[in-house]
Amino acid sequence: SVTITVNPTTTSKLSVVASTPQTAGVAFNVTVTAQDAFNNTTPAYTGTVHFTSTDGAATLPSNYTFTGGDAGVHVFSATLRTSGSRTITATDTVTGVSKTYHNPPGNVCGGADVDAL
Repeated sequence: SVTITVNPTTTSKLSVVASTPQTAGVAFNVTVTAQDAFNNTTPAYTGTVHFTSTDGAATLPSNYTFTGGDAGVHVFSATLRTSGSRTITATDTVTGVSKTYHNPPGNVCGGADVDAL
């Protein structure tokens, strides 16, 4: 058999994923992954991400600078406190690249969202 090694290119987007369903007022994990244009995790990513939400009452992580030990992936805790359609966005503080996690109307939120930075 032949071994194929994939070497990621530079980080060009973020993936923001949370398990579903989520209930308003209950903390849940949000995983942010730095990726190249081909969806490969970029383990050398050491950018800083900032979190915002359309839920003004949300409890969000503080700015976080990825380290080599993160290998391009870090798990954060967040709480959306208001039911209805709400989002959490992670944005690289230097490049401005961002990705948003969307929750549908009602008390639950969910869905993985991956987009170009």
